[in-house]
Amino acid sequence: MDRLAAVRAGFATIAVDAAVKDRALGFLEQWLAGAEFAAYRPQLEWLIDQQQWAGLLDRFYQILPFGTGGRRGPVGIGPNRMNGWTLGASVQGHSAYLKERFPGHEGLAVVIAYDARCFADVGKHYCPDLPNPCLGLTSKELARQAAQVYAANGIRVHLPPLESPRYLATPELSYFIRELGAQGGLNVSASHNPADDNGGKFYDERGGQPIPPEDQIMADLVDQVTTIHMLTWPEAQKSGRIATLDDSLHQSYLELLSRLSLLGPLKADECRVVYTPLHGVGAFTVKELLERQNFTVIPVPEQMEPNGLFPTVASANPEVEASLKLGQETAEKQGADLVLASDPDADRIGGLIPSPKGWRFLGGNEIAALLTYFKLEQLAVQGKLPRSPIVCCSMVTTSQIARIGQKFGAQVVNDLLVGFKYVADVLYHLERDGRYRDVVGRPSDLVLASEESHGILVTSAIRDKDAGGGSLLLCELVAYQKRRAAPCWSISSTCTESLASSTIRSRI
Repeated sequence: MDRLAAVRAGFATIAVDAAVKDRALGFLEQWLAGAEFAAYRPQLEWLIDQQQWAGLLDRFYQILPFGTGGRRGPVGIGPNRMNGWTLGASVQGHSAYLKERFPGHEGLAVVIAYDARCFADVGKHYCPDLPNPCLGLTSKELARQAAQVYAANGIRVHLPPLESPRYLATPELSYFIRELGAQGGLNVSASHNPADDNGGKFYDERGGQPIPPEDQIMADLVDQVTTIHMLTWPEAQKSGRIATLDDSLHQSYLELLSRLSLLGPLKADECRVVYTPLHGVGAFTVKELLERQNFTVIPVPEQMEPNGLFPTVASANPEVEASLKLGQETAEKQGADLVLASDPDADRIGGLIPSPKGWRFLGGNEIAALLTYFKLEQLAVQGKLPRSPIVCCSMVTTSQIARIGQKFGAQVVNDLLVGFKYVADVLYHLERDGRYRDVVGRPSDLVLASEESHGILVTSAIRDKDAGGGSLLLCELVAYQKRRAAPCWSISSTCTESLASSTIRSRI
């Protein structure tokens, strides 16, 4: 019995709709015969010989869905896994989308970012004694392959030097797209997903992710891909379509956020912050920014180096209090004022503050409300509040945001769907029309945007959540409390006490 027949017989033992099995068999036949899949074949044949029928059905019954802006999922073999083929098909579809969105445009360009992920087959799904093109597959290598596809399609690529040990955070990608005048971007990352996952998230020319109907138009073009055009890396370089990013844009990003400081550079050792990037890329943004503003940054040594296996945490997610355990232990030894964490692609933050009962975790709604109040209050006191201040948040973020905004006379958009791409859309309408529904103003009138899932944005120059700007604001709030001789644990009363005069009870 040949292998395809064996799979057909194996699938017959699984109680799944026949159409699902037929679709999986169709994809399996392609991967067993197609020249482009030859490198995957030893592992695929091994899976068949091991009679891994359920696993094979899961890997082949569909192409990994292209959701609202990209693909993300377990790395592995088959169309329902992240690998060079599924990312390449996504990039091929994105190339077609860019050409359709910008017809006749000369010099289409994209910016590519990537994190530190590396597929190690933690779940031991594949044979370690056979060739495996997925084993050791890094985000950097996927980014290089993506660049080869873009170049083959005549699109210029800006990406970090592949020989550099530095990485590009999500908010920097958003900022760089706008600064370079690129038509789109790609981030090869799976954020805080399990270690064996990866993904590709696409950005538009505004520095945000596409929203309806553009996201569906892109997804439809991706689904239509049958052939991936791809140059070799030397050919891509020779084409002149590969440009490496230098340090000037990174310094521009740091300078942008430094200018938004509410306190200015601190005195030596005025505020001690234990910081962990949770094995992600935040040391290149959050840590550098805080040090630039003279905060005493105490690293969590075990978690500072980018490592996509996340060896010291069960979940590299600052929304999860347990992920800050090593940070808390370091803070207790060092007498710190705050424990601060960013997620692997450095777009969200989490924190712990000391209290009489021990270290207290700050939830996403608390961070959102506290930072909104603190920034509005400080801008008002300093006479720097925009004439038409604007505050944004999603519909699932605490209702305190609207109350705080109203207290300071800000216009509030608090019914957005989840995802900072909808904040980016508000800013786009303000940029284009000078208004978003009944909110009138300019993008520069944005004071702060937030989500309950620990996302903060403090400037319209970036169109995605940003751990750098959010971290600086949170650290400045802690430093401000110290200057007032107020214990750090009392920062949660900062807005509560003020709003109490209006008989508004805190709900955070």
